[in-house]
Amino acid sequence: MSFRSAIQDFQLANPLYTGASVTFYTVDAAGEQTETLATLYAEPTGSQSAANPQTLDADGKFQAPVYADVPLIAEVVSANVGSHTTGVINSRGTWRSGWAPATVYYTTDLVTDTETGNLYVVTNNHVSQADIQDDITDGNLELVLDASAGGGGGGTDIEAGVWGPFEDVASAGTVNLGTTTSMAVNITGSTGISSFGASTNRLRIVKTAAAVAIAAGASLVSPVGSFTTAAGQTFLAMSDGAAVWRLLGVGLDHLSSGIVTRTASGFASRTLTGTANEITVTNGDGGSGNPTLSLPSSLTFTGKTITGGTFTGATIAGLTFGDGTVGAPSIAFTDDTNTGIWSPSNDSIAVSTAGVQRWTVDSSGRTLIGHTAALDIDALQGAGLQISGVSEFAGLSVSRWSNDALGGAIALAKSRAGTIGTFTVVQTGDTLGTIRFSGTDGSDATSVGAEIRAEVDAAPGNNDVPGRLVFSTTADGAATVTDRLVLDSSGVLKPNANDGVSLGTVTRAFSDLFFSFGAVIDFDASDITVTHSANALSLAGGILILPDTGLRIGASFPFSDSSGTLTLTNVDLLDATTETTIEAAIDSLPNCNSIQGQTFTLSGAFVRSGAHSLTLITTGSTNLTLPTTGTLTSSADHLGVFAATTSAQLAGVMSDETGSGALVFGTSPSFTTSMLLSSGFVMNWNAGDVTLTHSLDTLTLAGGTLVLPAAGLQIGASLPFSDSAGTLTLQNVDALDATTETTIEAAIDTLANLTSVQGRTVTLTDAGFDVLFGWDDSANAYKNFLLADFNVEGTPAAGDFVLLYGADGVLRVADINNLPGGGGAGLNNVSEDTSPTLGGALDNGGFAIRFTDNTGIQDDSSNEQLIFQKTASAVNHWEMTNAATAGSPLLQAVGDDAAVSATISSKGTGSVFLAIGGTNEVTLTSTALSPSTNDGNALGTTSLGWADLFLATGGVINWNNGDMLLTGTDANTLTFSGGVVVFPNTGLAILDTGGDHRLTIVPGTNLTADHSLTLTVPDANTTITMADAGFDVVFGWDDSVGQYKNFLLADVLLEASPAAGDFLLMYGAEGDLRRVNWSSLPSGGTVSDGDKGDITVSASGATWTIDNTVVTFAKMQNISTDRLLGRDTAATGSVEELTVGGGLEFTGSAGIQRSALTGDVTAAAGSNATTIANDAVTFAKMQNITTDRLLGRDTAGTGDVEEISLSTGLEFTGSTSIRITAAYQAVGTQEIWIPASAMIATTTGGAASFSTELATNKVMISGYDFDAGATEEKVQFTLAMPKQWNEGTVTFKAYWTFASGTGNVSWGMRAAARSNDDAIDQTWGTEQVTGVLAVLTANDVHVSATSPALTIGGSPAAGDLCFFEVFRDTSVDTLTTDARLLGIVLIITTDAANDA
Repeated sequence: MSFRSAIQDFQLANPLYTGASVTFYTVDAAGEQTETLATLYAEPTGSQSAANPQTLDADGKFQAPVYADVPLIAEVVSANVGSHTTGVINSRGTWRSGWAPATVYYTTDLVTDTETGNLYVVTNNHVSQADIQDDITDGNLELVLDASAGGGGGGTDIEAGVWGPFEDVASAGTVNLGTTTSMAVNITGSTGISSFGASTNRLRIVKTAAAVAIAAGASLVSPVGSFTTAAGQTFLAMSDGAAVWRLLGVGLDHLSSGIVTRTASGFASRTLTGTANEITVTNGDGGSGNPTLSLPSSLTFTGKTITGGTFTGATIAGLTFGDGTVGAPSIAFTDDTNTGIWSPSNDSIAVSTAGVQRWTVDSSGRTLIGHTAALDIDALQGAGLQISGVSEFAGLSVSRWSNDALGGAIALAKSRAGTIGTFTVVQTGDTLGTIRFSGTDGSDATSVGAEIRAEVDAAPGNNDVPGRLVFSTTADGAATVTDRLVLDSSGVLKPNANDGVSLGTVTRAFSDLFFSFGAVIDFDASDITVTHSANALSLAGGILILPDTGLRIGASFPFSDSSGTLTLTNVDLLDATTETTIEAAIDSLPNCNSIQGQTFTLSGAFVRSGAHSLTLITTGSTNLTLPTTGTLTSSADHLGVFAATTSAQLAGVMSDETGSGALVFGTSPSFTTSMLLSSGFVMNWNAGDVTLTHSLDTLTLAGGTLVLPAAGLQIGASLPFSDSAGTLTLQNVDALDATTETTIEAAIDTLANLTSVQGRTVTLTDAGFDVLFGWDDSANAYKNFLLADFNVEGTPAAGDFVLLYGADGVLRVADINNLPGGGGAGLNNVSEDTSPTLGGALDNGGFAIRFTDNTGIQDDSSNEQLIFQKTASAVNHWEMTNAATAGSPLLQAVGDDAAVSATISSKGTGSVFLAIGGTNEVTLTSTALSPSTNDGNALGTTSLGWADLFLATGGVINWNNGDMLLTGTDANTLTFSGGVVVFPNTGLAILDTGGDHRLTIVPGTNLTADHSLTLTVPDANTTITMADAGFDVVFGWDDSVGQYKNFLLADVLLEASPAAGDFLLMYGAEGDLRRVNWSSLPSGGTVSDGDKGDITVSASGATWTIDNTVVTFAKMQNISTDRLLGRDTAATGSVEELTVGGGLEFTGSAGIQRSALTGDVTAAAGSNATTIANDAVTFAKMQNITTDRLLGRDTAGTGDVEEISLSTGLEFTGSTSIRITAAYQAVGTQEIWIPASAMIATTTGGAASFSTELATNKVMISGYDFDAGATEEKVQFTLAMPKQWNEGTVTFKAYWTFASGTGNVSWGMRAAARSNDDAIDQTWGTEQVTGVLAVLTANDVHVSATSPALTIGGSPAAGDLCFFEVFRDTSVDTLTTDARLLGIVLIITTDAANDA
């Protein structure tokens, strides 16, 4: 028979196994799992089986007890922890009857030896061997009962397998069962048993009819010592080889209270007791249940040594530890013995890790990190916390990880109380905290380099501690810090001392400086301020000194200054106000007494009337001096009337500005030292409303106007403007540039108010003729002077003078006595006259007449006759020399240079003419030099010829407009075209380089008629006459007549027999003319037959045949490059030169090859290795394939492409694509139910679990209660995601209920995925909530709406373990009671039909 036992492995709840499937398999002798399902039972006895596999309940345990009678292995499939197997699960021993070979036996099985009857228990899982003795020898069987030994009183032989009838024993007294003859004893009364007898290795069964007292002793070992049986109880006893009987089975309900234990003499009943303040024992004797050991609320360990253990939530007092060492701390860890807490000295503790002292609290209470003793850093050896180190770990990091706006913080505080926890108010100037920066100086680290200090800035009040930050640094060479900057409680950043801090340096400048609307730059406590307003900067309290050309308005520089001389420049226009001001100012200009060097004095009114202009004209330097007071106004309303002024000219009117006081960042910042700004620096007011931008040598104001004080603009050393109550005065203008002067002159024409000068009325009227304008003192007015207005003086008196314009344009006076005829040496200076008339010759007196650049000599109608242009530093010039009779005046280029070229040029494309007697003879244009009239001039004369004539390549000598041309080319050739060349009778001589070896060709009187040409060779005085003989003749020298001529037959002597030495002239095959001795000719002058080299002669010299192969390539006619010999013309004929084409080409090395191939098929020239170009084989060029086929290869081995058909699960769409057939496509989404009982409440803020039986139908519900309120409660679960998940977002629905209340509920969830070897403790993904759902009926199922898509944190991948956290979103829901979560439906998207 077999003994069943309950499977303990899944009896207790385990949330990881919620809803898991558990399958049980049998095991083989080696303890390995088989594929055979084990038989499970629902009861400890009987035939009622249980399901295999088993499905665990919501708590992860069996839904009911499960029993087995064989060893087995369980395979667990759980959504939370994945599939796995257990070890071998053994049941209690099974009766296997007689032992048999080759049989699987399991531990605790009972078998008998069929030969001896001995009883054995199996000690190891094994397959039995051929003989039972082998199993016994190997230790697989242990003897339980030796059946061969006899027993006292005999009895039924156990070998027979029959116990026989029970032997009755009297019911009175005590008996020794050793005297009974049977192995089965029936005690009929309450007889006590004193002994079981002296039999060895025997088995006895005892049945009691009443209570029987059994005395434990040497012959009976009982687990409970002496005891009394219950009526009707049966028990089994067995003796060993020493006749010691042991009780094998007995009911314990009759035993006395206590716990059975083994003693030296047997067994005894014991009771567990505790020790006060150490261990409390409940039910120590086990009488009412299992004994319970617990620790009291106050646990005392006196004189005890504690090794290991974990104390959670306990209060431990009075523990004493040894000092320990750095490598062996007193309080250490089992697996890390050199990490822990120890005491390096009295009144100190330390923490070590890896055997290194990391953290120490010394006897003074100081906490030291990274060092073992306190260091004197910044004279703060008593600092409560010191952190030291030699790596980046020597620092302090404070961080905050929370879903809010707060970050890590370090708090420093100060109280005036002398007791910790007492809050005595601080006082003004108290230090609230200091951050110091120190460095070692070679001896210690007490030297402070800088510090940041927080101080009380004003009297504190309740919840009011005004503070300031003080920034300090230690100067080079100083021993202590100096306060530099203060940020006070009003938000003002300022130097701690006036003039104590610079903003930037020469090499470290700020990129830009930004100010808000209305910002003020204050110098030296408002000595000068620059204030911003809308589109304007206002300077107050002083002047602005700029460099010479430091003021630019737009693109113009209105002022320049040179050594204090201020010039108003580049003024192109005057506005009406300025024009009016200038007009009014002219009335009061006391120094306005000259124009263009002409001095005039206005002692009366200067009046302008009528539409006339007052124009100042000058050709030289002119100074216009303005008064130091008054207003200069231009009606043109702009400064264009002034000349352009450079920055250098403005520099003279600027001066450095100094100030005092500190640099203050606040409502009134003060800069007392230089503000050093980098290139491109921008001063920005009110977010770009007005900006002042630096570029190279330039400051540009944009967005508004620059408002200066009354005398706030200084150019160099000059103040060009002043203002009084809105009246602007232009002042200190010492000179006008040309542009400004022109502008003012033009503006004067439109000065409607210019009627007086210096208070004198000026009347300008048209006199109708040229007059002088001036002051008539007798009339007390300015007027036009008529001739009658001048007194006539007969003889100039001494001291009389005339007015002259000097050559430099300056108006001068000349004493009359110094004028010619006046007794002097002549005029010293001649003043300008607008229309001077000479009464005689002008003698320059040895001086040059100077012309201003671009001026010269005009006619009497003021038309230019001769204009002179100036070249800076000129050294060369024209010189004109007159001539005497028959001479030629000379115009030549002369100068300092050794060779001076001369240029006469026309304007533009105009021509230059050379004329004789007023008639143009030669014309030079931009393209030709020619006579002014056709055939009007000769190139040279008969007596004066040109030395050489040089023509460029391709030059042409052209007669009569192309009638005949002589053209030179670059091929050393002169070509005549268009006619014939006629030579004189003297002929044409062709000379060699020797000089006189010439050939003279003398044509006849009519070459066309007589066809004769006479050649004369001077050396021999020989004439060669070539004439047309009318037939073929030989030309040569006829010595008998002494000339060259055509030899007629009569001119040749007939020789009967050639003499020795006679020769014939003949051409050789190579084309050379040779002489052949007559005597060497065959047959005395005839050619004999035979091989003559390249030619074979036959037929007695009549037939000459060129031998085969003797005509070499060199002997053939030359042909053109890249040509073949052949014939393409129809019919037989001469050889022709043929070109190649159509894919053929010459190689350049005496060969022909196929040309390179391009396009779809490529090949190098001459190569047969062709290549199909990439992308050349289009789909249309490929072999046609059958409909609904793919191209590929399925046949084993490499080979040709084949047509591939689609198999089950795939199909063509009919629109050039393939897809998985509908039956095999992924299902799209899948829902996974996660019961709340499979979830775990978080340790921090976790929801409380609940389990409730509903009243009516006793339905059990369990899950988690989520409280209402601001605190977010959470539960978590894990899920190994199926392979068919697409690894994307998920959604969820919450199933929940509630017990009472009204309102609505919202659920949220967040998740994170973890792959193999990922850290579990990482951040969650973005949470999502379901939205609120109003409560329905209490204890009804509530299903939320599906949540929005939830992104799982991390990097989700196939097979990931996903962690989910569920929470109640109490920030939006309104249910004031618990919301009870029953479970979650997780909705995933799949991209496969299953996990396969």
